[in-house]
Amino acid sequence: MKNYKERFKKLLDYYKEELSNLKKEEVEIVAKLEVFLYLLEEINFKNKDISKTWALLTGYHKNEQVNVSLMEKEIDLINKARGFLTELYGSKAFDYYIETYMNITNINELLYSLRKENKDVFFQVNYSKKLEERKKRIKELFGSEIDIVNNKMKIFKEGVGEFYEEGVFERVKFKEIKLKDKKTFNKISIKRPLKRESITIKKSDLLKTAKFIDSKIENKNYVERVKNINFDILKDNSIEASEEITIDGLFNLVGRVGAGKSTLVEVLSCKLALEGRKTAIIVDSIKAIVELLDYYDNLGINAVPIWGYSGKEEQRNKAYSSIREEDFNDIYNTSWNKWFSETCILDGLRDSSDIIEPFKAGKEPCMKILKNKKSKEKFACPYYNICPSHKIDLSLNDAQIYITTPSAFLKTKISPAIVEENVRVSEYLYYNCDLVVFDESDKIQLNFEQGFTEHLIIMDDNKESYLNKLGRDVEIWFYNNRITNASNKKLQKWHDIFNNTQRSANILIQLLNDNKSLIKKLDGMFLTAYSLHDRFKNLKEYTKFNIMENFIKIDEEKLDNEGKYIRTEILSGNFDFSKLIKRIKKWYFNEKDVSYDDILMIVFIFVLTIFEKNFKDMVNGLEFIPELQSITTEDATVMYRIIEDYLPFIPTSPMGNVFGIKITADNNNNLKRLVLFKSRGLGRWLLTNYHNLYENIDKEKGPNVLLLSGTSWAPKSYSYHIKSKVDGILNGHEDEAKAIEESKFMFEYVSINNSPIEVSGSNLNKRVEKIETIVKSLVKVTGRTKKSKLAQELDKLEENRKKILLLVGSYKEATAIKKFLDVVLTNDGYIKKEEVCLLVRDNEEEVSSENITRGDVTEFGTMDKKILIAPLMALERGYNILNENNKAAIGSVYFLVRPMPIPNDMNIIVNKINSRCMENLSDKNSKDILEHINWVKSNRDESLKLMQKLLIKSERLGYKQLNDEDREALCMTLFVTICQVVGRLIRGGCKARVHFCDAKFAPNTIINEEDTEKTSILVGIIKTLDKLMESENVIERELTNKLYYPFYKGLKECEGLKYEKRKRS
Repeated sequence: MKNYKERFKKLLDYYKEELSNLKKEEVEIVAKLEVFLYLLEEINFKNKDISKTWALLTGYHKNEQVNVSLMEKEIDLINKARGFLTELYGSKAFDYYIETYMNITNINELLYSLRKENKDVFFQVNYSKKLEERKKRIKELFGSEIDIVNNKMKIFKEGVGEFYEEGVFERVKFKEIKLKDKKTFNKISIKRPLKRESITIKKSDLLKTAKFIDSKIENKNYVERVKNINFDILKDNSIEASEEITIDGLFNLVGRVGAGKSTLVEVLSCKLALEGRKTAIIVDSIKAIVELLDYYDNLGINAVPIWGYSGKEEQRNKAYSSIREEDFNDIYNTSWNKWFSETCILDGLRDSSDIIEPFKAGKEPCMKILKNKKSKEKFACPYYNICPSHKIDLSLNDAQIYITTPSAFLKTKISPAIVEENVRVSEYLYYNCDLVVFDESDKIQLNFEQGFTEHLIIMDDNKESYLNKLGRDVEIWFYNNRITNASNKKLQKWHDIFNNTQRSANILIQLLNDNKSLIKKLDGMFLTAYSLHDRFKNLKEYTKFNIMENFIKIDEEKLDNEGKYIRTEILSGNFDFSKLIKRIKKWYFNEKDVSYDDILMIVFIFVLTIFEKNFKDMVNGLEFIPELQSITTEDATVMYRIIEDYLPFIPTSPMGNVFGIKITADNNNNLKRLVLFKSRGLGRWLLTNYHNLYENIDKEKGPNVLLLSGTSWAPKSYSYHIKSKVDGILNGHEDEAKAIEESKFMFEYVSINNSPIEVSGSNLNKRVEKIETIVKSLVKVTGRTKKSKLAQELDKLEENRKKILLLVGSYKEATAIKKFLDVVLTNDGYIKKEEVCLLVRDNEEEVSSENITRGDVTEFGTMDKKILIAPLMALERGYNILNENNKAAIGSVYFLVRPMPIPNDMNIIVNKINSRCMENLSDKNSKDILEHINWVKSNRDESLKLMQKLLIKSERLGYKQLNDEDREALCMTLFVTICQVVGRLIRGGCKARVHFCDAKFAPNTIINEEDTEKTSILVGIIKTLDKLMESENVIERELTNKLYYPFYKGLKECEGLKYEKRKRS
């Protein structure tokens, strides 16, 4: 986190003294707008309309691919202004600032004068000695050094300290612990004296390192694996074979599925560690982290995991889930058990009579020690530096390898008890690593997108939705310690806010369910009280528009007496809806003749405003009030806080700062759920610009970054294609390429009474029933062999690979099919009931011998099981399911459902909009600032329109209704998924058997007609690849061939699929 706020606060304090006659909010607006107008003055944007100049703060001038004619000084000024003025990234906030500034009557106190001409806004400079001093202060602000914020965490000294635990203040007497090897407790700075140097990776060096690894780890054959690795380098318009690659900044390395990316990462990181250089590896799961920890431990390399401390119990459970009950003693023999220690020194010193059980893992008051009950300053436990539970923190400084997940990379903070600065993992690694590796970079791109586009199901009929779960947890917490909590004014005030949130939420539900016309209008929209109220601007003359708008923007003090009475009445919960309608009509519309729908909308907006304000205050209380931090409901503060640290450094969301509630209804306009949504930044941009994220501030290069994936070059795919030039290709052993080519793809639909079973597109209630019908046909014993289709399929598979994967659309569907097979199978047939395994989530409460968690799915390769049922996306990548011979254990896969995006899935909508934005950026060439501003404004308008279009269209459009562009984008996206799944089956040069069972894969083929790209998604994939295979662009054509030809060939020869085949030229 950078010190923008600290720097700006000094200027703001000066403004408060100078403009003491203005309200606090007005002073802040004047200060921030004058800083921005100073920026415009310095970049010589005078005598021009400034109404769209907020676009300068959106960050779209920073992309390396963008050509904007700005001088270095101008870029520096804009970059700093982005950090000081995060509230001004959008048009609405900017317009509000302009309007407030112009309404200040004493213009002699203002540095600038504004005038409006229609919709255009112009500024001019005011002059006086007093104002010259102010301008000097602003100039000093822009000249100030931007650095990392130092945290204020201090270590508690000896003596009596207090902390709050489960509703009780406990006292502990801290004594000095004398240990021979106790280190002095000094914080470290995260900035090491490191200047980035390029990294050259020679195959000959990798072979030497592989030889060292083989001497330490038996039967892994790293030398042979490295021998199979070969590099191609992309230069200009050609691809050349090379024995080495050089990483200097960002290096985008692609390689066919199974090309040896994991081998490269493991050997390269070992090589760098032996040379004294530090590497960070970002992987998909906790299980992947602990596997790498075992690997580095065997090599004697100091590797440390990084994950969120508060989620320690969950991380531990994921890591331990592979240990069977009878082998639990094996935990102590693992190299990674030490990272999960729950030993807390402080726990042993507690003497409160109310103690029932020890601290929960990750919930210890390590940095919440108070001098007394009234003290606000929190201290770190004095035993922090010797506490086993903080081994990760204590090992960071000396580590050679850091391993973390995308979520921890973005959100987790490094302990302020260990480092001097206030930083998240991404910033720590930026300043400490020689190389950062993003493994499966296209998947991480999606993780980053989701990180900057948070959504939270706040209400539905599921007990686990946010407000439902929080309601249960808060009541248990409150009434467990009722006397203490009810006596605490601060807690009682928060509890009132919590109740107001729940009460207003209930009223929203009642309003929507009682008025189907309202649901029909709002279904699928992302809305806020402000955006809904904006539609009443044309009624401004005869309504309380301004009062309502100020209530929405600021607080209830802006309401008149009648408005306050209405608010109080609503929150009392004791009101009559019909009377409320009349009261709102009289108050807001002044008894004018307006439609009932308009009145209803204002009632809804009023209640929504109450909900939004209370929800935000409630969430903030959960974060900042110590007594509330024992409530374990998932954290919603991310909706407001975490991403703010990144805002000055990444472009804003193409749609702007979109925040709102999405209302979803069923086909009968009954309310299904309310989802809270917030989009703040262009998440995928971080992946390709992380290597120089802070370069403009530090004037130093960041770490080298290696992007690795088999499917990150996927033109037209909105989810997986990384918009960065490919620098190199990793070529693996040709055996695996041949294995894919020789694999068999089959379209094998099921028909009952001459009616083909079509799963995709079915009503959700019918989907499972149809999947069961397909599965029933696969396990039904028929013919002379008295064997089912699955049994016959197992016979066709080679020894040690007689396993089958059944893929469905969700964990819920997988569970239903497992239950179905439990009924139809016995334990005396060719496939026994006990030989069927169900994949469950990592956080599944009960894991039986018939289940396996996602994190442990690699164990399926050596289990005495024949069938694995799993959701498609859970096994899409990252898991090599191998047998004892280190070859693919699964020989056959059945796609029981044609994969299609979930209608109105906001993640996919954001992917599409952000993908389009990155494409537009690559073509952008602004000759001056004005042209750049207009481009940003146009891009935002188009993105917002596209979002609303997609929200509406995605509910109605099936595959056949897609236009050419959307169809090719979908086909390429789903092709990546199929590639990754089939990749699990071809490890070690094995052949795969791939079955497409849903009749929707090829709806014309089932009626004996030819399918086309417009009817069949399989043909659509083939035709999309046809174009890339025959592209006039040499690089594009060669990349498609090297990465995808084996899959392409297999799909083109798909048995049972009827379509017009094109011969390759």
